[in-house]
Amino acid sequence: MNNLEKECRYRATEDNFKKIRKVCSVVEPKQKQVDLTLGYAGFNSLNKYGYVCRVRQKGIKTWMEVKNKTEQDTFKETAVQLNDFKSGVRLFQAIGMKPYMYMRREREILEYKRLKIFLDDIELLGKFIEIEYQEVNNPEDLLKEFITLVNIEPILQPLYGDILNQLLIEDESFRKRYELKLTEFLKEK
Repeated sequence: MNNLEKECRYRATEDNFKKIRKVCSVVEPKQKQVDLTLGYAGFNSLNKYGYVCRVRQKGIKTWMEVKNKTEQDTFKETAVQLNDFKSGVRLFQAIGMKPYMYMRREREILEYKRLKIFLDDIELLGKFIEIEYQEVNNPEDLLKEFITLVNIEPILQPLYGDILNQLLIEDESFRKRYELKLTEFLKEK
């Protein structure tokens, strides 16, 4: 499976989530999702190599992905379905990659016109709205319309990995909690 996507994300509140649910149609109801990202250079993998590799489990489905950054901040994702989580982790580790980013979240996917809206409640990070669009005419106008309609504070947030990395660098207490969660997760899987 290959997808070309353009995305942006914003911090959110429960009130934002409620407003979005009122004006959007449901694509996928809320599900638990876990991602484990692996790379050769930890949080610098995307900048250094232009891609990240992850294993994702959503509901009962598991797959591995390679997410390549292309020009103009778009991403091309390639995914392969797996029988189990460990298989994907072992494959990436067999080629020398190490796990560096763990993310557990509840994700709900909605649609507003031709925008794909992800409501993410991420363990340790909080609530975010991620908006993806592909082949949308005048995406800036549609994004502005949606952001105004649901009263999102229009401050773009970096990639989740960048947010997480910044917290790990700046907040010793957060880093300890995160490292404990990652260690526990790796023992589970």
